[in-house]
Amino acid sequence: MAESDNAGPAWDEDLAVELVGSLVVAAITRLGHDGKFIQQDQMFGRVIVAEPQRGVCLQLEGSRTGDFHWLPPATDFFRRASPGVYRLKSTGEEVADPDFLVLYSVKAPPPSWKIEGEENSGDKNPR
Repeated sequence: MAESDNAGPAWDEDLAVELVGSLVVAAITRLGHDGKFIQQDQMFGRVIVAEPQRGVCLQLEGSRTGDFHWLPPATDFFRRASPGVYRLKSTGEEVADPDFLVLYSVKAPPPSWKIEGEENSGDKNPR
């Protein structure tokens, strides 16, 4: 894997190319600013975009068909999945033989943390 310039998560362009079209099961754990568990979201879908600037976009399947979800621009979160059936606890859906698994945690910033001047681009179309 390629090292990133800022010692953050790495981006591997070869893996990114391989990700496009692959079936991914994703689990995102959300933590409060104090590190306490809030919830875990689980989903699965096909990678339709993998770019180091924007991240990895899943076109979701199953109960969330038609939705998109952006993952961080870091390929080092992805692990090859072992063959088998994976059950999403949150929905009970089963996913047979996904190509990759991705699991990461998102920690909320402290209540006093703000971004000034940043506007929501509203870019929901991944392409």
